[in-house]
Amino acid sequence: MIYFLVFRKKTYCRIYPDACAGNIMMMGFEQDSDAGKCCFSPGHYADILKAMAGRAGTVSERKEIILTHDIDVFPPYALQLARMEHRHGVRATYFVLLHSEWYNALSPENMEIWKKIGELGHEIALHYDGRYDGDMAAVHKAFCAMLKTNSINVSQHLVGITPDIEVPDGLYDRSRLKGEGYHYIADSGGWWRNGCVCQHLDKKVYFVSHPVWWIAGAFDVVEHDANQVTRRARRFWEEMVSEHRKQKVQVAARSA
Repeated sequence: MIYFLVFRKKTYCRIYPDACAGNIMMMGFEQDSDAGKCCFSPGHYADILKAMAGRAGTVSERKEIILTHDIDVFPPYALQLARMEHRHGVRATYFVLLHSEWYNALSPENMEIWKKIGELGHEIALHYDGRYDGDMAAVHKAFCAMLKTNSINVSQHLVGITPDIEVPDGLYDRSRLKGEGYHYIADSGGWWRNGCVCQHLDKKVYFVSHPVWWIAGAFDVVEHDANQVTRRARRFWEEMVSEHRKQKVQVAARSA
C-alpha cells in the first residue's frame, strides 16, 4: 500500500489507493475539508454514529458492531467523542492506560473525565501495557477500584511493540473478538488499513478508534496541548523553587 502526506492549510492529509476498490481515497483532518466523505473529522464521525445507531455498543454488550477507543493521549478528546456518541444513542468501551507518557490517569482532572464518560453510559476498561502490568490480576483489581468500574474487558497497548502477557481467567482480552467472527477495523496512526470503517458497517465489526484523530485540526490541537503540558511542568517547578527559596531550602539547578 502506497501513501504520502499532502500539506494543506497546516493540516495533514493522507492519500492512498484502496487496494480492494481500486480507487483513490483521501483522509484529512479538517471538518470542512474537501478531501471527501471519509475525512477524520467530527462531522464524519457523526455520520458513522448515525449509521451505527441501534447496532453498535460496548465490548460487554456484544452487539453487531463493537465500538472501542484506546485513550493513548489527552483524555479530554475522549470525553468529546463520548458526548457525541451519547447524543446518537451509542455506547462504547474506553480503554484507559495507567502508564501513559501523556497523561496521569489518576489526576483529579482525569478522574472527573472517567466519571463523566461512565455517567454517559459508556464502559471504562483497562488498556494494559506488558512492560508494567505483568501481574494482570492485581493491576486490574486496582484499576477497577480506583476508576470505579467493574469491566472485565482489557486490551493491549501497542500490540507487537509492548510485551505480550498472560491474561488471567475471568478477564476478556479484546483481541479475542477476531475469533468470534468480528472484522477488525482500526484507525491506528491516523490512517486506515482496509478503508474507512463506514465501508464495513454491513458486517460484524469491532472498531478500534483513537479519539485524537477525530478532533478537528488534530495535529494543531496535539501540539497546543503538548505545549500546555510542558508549560504546566515548568510552572510547577518554578513554584516549587520559589517556595523552597522562601523556606531557605537548597534547590538543585535544573531546567524544566
